[in-house]
Amino acid sequence: MYQYPAARDDLKRDHGQIQGQGQGPGKPPSSFRTPSPTPPRRTVVCAHATLPCVRSQASGAAPPRKSRVTPPDMSFSARSHRAGVAHRGFVYPPLNPAGDMCDASDRPLLCMSLSKDETEFVVGSADHALYAYSLKTCKPTRKLYTKAHGHIDWVSCVAHMDDGRILSGGGDGKVCWWPAARSSSFTMRGGGSMAGLSGQSATSGNSLTVSEDLDGHASAVSKILPVPNSQMAFSSGYDGLIKLWNMKSKRTLTFDAGSASRGIIMTGDSPGSGNALDPVMDFCFDEDKEQLISGTRKGTCNVWDLQTANQVGALKAAHRGPVSCMMRWSASIIVTGGQDGTVKVFDTRRGIPLVAHKVNCHIDPTQGTTGAVSCLEKAGGLLATGGGDNRVCLLDPRMNFKALHVFRNHHAPVFSLKYTLASESPVLFTGAGDGVLHCVNLLSRQELYSLQPTQGAVRAIASTTHLEENKKLVVACEDGKAVIFTF
Repeated sequence: MYQYPAARDDLKRDHGQIQGQGQGPGKPPSSFRTPSPTPPRRTVVCAHATLPCVRSQASGAAPPRKSRVTPPDMSFSARSHRAGVAHRGFVYPPLNPAGDMCDASDRPLLCMSLSKDETEFVVGSADHALYAYSLKTCKPTRKLYTKAHGHIDWVSCVAHMDDGRILSGGGDGKVCWWPAARSSSFTMRGGGSMAGLSGQSATSGNSLTVSEDLDGHASAVSKILPVPNSQMAFSSGYDGLIKLWNMKSKRTLTFDAGSASRGIIMTGDSPGSGNALDPVMDFCFDEDKEQLISGTRKGTCNVWDLQTANQVGALKAAHRGPVSCMMRWSASIIVTGGQDGTVKVFDTRRGIPLVAHKVNCHIDPTQGTTGAVSCLEKAGGLLATGGGDNRVCLLDPRMNFKALHVFRNHHAPVFSLKYTLASESPVLFTGAGDGVLHCVNLLSRQELYSLQPTQGAVRAIASTTHLEENKKLVVACEDGKAVIFTF
């Protein structure tokens, strides 16, 4: 029988592999061993004569398609989530506990995205605009909003594509496609300009605030998810639709969460009918099994085959109430969190989502209270969950997702989680409505330190993973401010 690796051993292996030999425990490693290069994995979303499809392939010849009757690995192996090269700085408080303040807006910040090269981060605000900042200088670079371009309602989600371009979704139902920050100067609020990276003229900055509007949703956009290594992206909305956008051909493949029919191809930006009574709250893309899984406000989980664009299964009332968040744990294994306070693990290999495990981690039967599951995060070999009951739970997949530890550091609902590595221990950052950012040691289960970025709720957390002298942690808050911490 397959023996599960201990989750604690996985966490040790995460940071133990970068420890320098012959050095003290408090010193950073002097050298790192570079692993042997492997062929890059790229995902190709292509359009056939009739239907688009999604295929995963390595560089060179495409691998043969796996048989659909082969069952996936159901051992829930606690493989560690590699978050890049570790750095000892996150174990200790930042150099400046107050951080570098970025006063973006006088309205709440609702979302944030960090570019793949970790040079820029963008925050979306309730004032209908997006604000881009340089992570190196902590200074603003451009405002993604003009009278002719941008959103006319709240910016609800934002994501960077691999080439640096930005996708944003708003309450107006639009998906805006913004250019990458390759130019030198940027027109700022008040008519001023600032020099950029390459020293070009100030007139070139105008093109960086021009967006291409993709009007495919009839209601607010709830999530945007770019397809890695491609010119494709998914978007979901409160109109009950999920759209797969092809940025080159301008074709879209529409999935209706309220219908059992196959996907519909559209060549324009005309919105579909959708199911406004059952909005899509969250979704995830299973690259290995080429499946798309969504969760709706009515608690329904839908599964689509991306090669045929057919709906292969649906489970109604997967949660008692809306599906608030979901994530892909491994091939055909999906984890969802609901407003009923439960976390469920689904097996989708047969199409219809089958409940493998159910954990009432945010339900307190003694007090009769229930907190909605607001966020999920892979924390090495563990699963971290944050809830409206002010708690953060650590679940162990090798023990049927049993709760190993519960953190009660916050005094308000938890909104954001971020797992990262340090040379001495893997750590988890937690942000909540009380405006406090806690850093906990996942090995000792102890709090290392806490920070108070601003007086607003911590809505999003991002951290750098590349090896550099100073690591960065970015926090977006509801008072319209973003704070950059240097470690």
